[in-house]
Amino acid sequence: MTSNETFRQIVSIAESCGISGKEQGEMLVYGWDLGDDRDQMVYITPLGATGGGMRIICFFSPCQRLGKGFLGGVSKDTALQILRMNSQLEFGHFCIMKLGGDEMLCVRTTQILETMQPEEFKQNCASVAQVADGWEERIGRNEF
Repeated sequence: MTSNETFRQIVSIAESCGISGKEQGEMLVYGWDLGDDRDQMVYITPLGATGGGMRIICFFSPCQRLGKGFLGGVSKDTALQILRMNSQLEFGHFCIMKLGGDEMLCVRTTQILETMQPEEFKQNCASVAQVADGWEERIGRNEF
């Protein structure tokens, strides 16, 4: 199956969950409403395949734009804090991803498309949005 066919299936699952987003290339993008005047951008995109050929999709939400230099301008203490938080997250992880030419600190999770249920799709979106927004609140921002 082509990447475009995988993307079309992602859009179909999102629509079955009542999620309608904006298509940007092969990414589905939308704002996840967290209440209390907070929302978070969530991106869903094909990622690759397992060794057995099952398709992997990626759910991610940016939470901090990184600068230049060592660790993207993040202090050593902050980098250690992020690593500690990674070990405590029950679902997903912090990572660095490139988005629109910028490196971003993101919260990401992956899912095998062939076994995904609509409720899992919504939960993946909610999880990355909530953790990313929590980081933005921690650093005093609401950019994404």
